[in-house]
Amino acid sequence: MGIRVTYYQSSDQKLKAYINDEETSDEQEDGERRECDVDKSWDVLHFVLMGKSATYPIQGDCLSEAIVGQHTIFGEPDDIYVAGTYSGHVCEIVKALQEVDFGKCPEKFALRDFYREMVEKGCSMIMSRS
Repeated sequence: MGIRVTYYQSSDQKLKAYINDEETSDEQEDGERRECDVDKSWDVLHFVLMGKSATYPIQGDCLSEAIVGQHTIFGEPDDIYVAGTYSGHVCEIVKALQEVDFGKCPEKFALRDFYREMVEKGCSMIMSRS
């Protein structure tokens, strides 16, 4: 068994409800819900970008938050973990990701493309580690 990480499109409203531990419906938002699965490479991505494991996220650093999220919803980064990033901060993360040379790490393209699409849609993002 390994650790699997998936990033999900969300709305600011739904993310706020999750963060505040409020009841939310599991109904899918209007339109197609986008997700990005980085499987077990999430910790490697964090290490390549930040020089340390994702179990030690760097609060306030957009590249670290691209991997582990901005606001913890549940758990700890070294265990089952769910976090989210509001749509406004997703824009800042995209800017930071655009400055990274991904030529040597092609597996990171999917995550960068996912964040770009969230900006285009004006969406928040939720990540889940299990």
